[in-house]
Amino acid sequence: MNTVIEIKRSSNKNLLHGYRVQLPAYMKAERADHGIFMVILDKDNYDEIKQKLKRVQDEMTEEGEYVPEILYINGMKQPSASKEDYKLPSSVFKE
Repeated sequence: MNTVIEIKRSSNKNLLHGYRVQLPAYMKAERADHGIFMVILDKDNYDEIKQKLKRVQDEMTEEGEYVPEILYINGMKQPSASKEDYKLPSSVFKE
């Protein structure tokens, strides 16, 4: 199995293009069976980005195209867990 991974920051203006155009092009060039699109969340925009990418996925499904998996990674600055006064954040990603 051959897998291609495309990584973009959530603030990247070419995020949707990366998912819809770049990743499939890389998959074709590498003769990959699978693709993974990794979104590094560098702003508090998870819901907005997820909604936009869902619309693209729906279009791809309707057109009978392969729909790559999407992974979301929290890339926002976090307090250090090694500090004595660290407290687990109350907000975590919810699916």
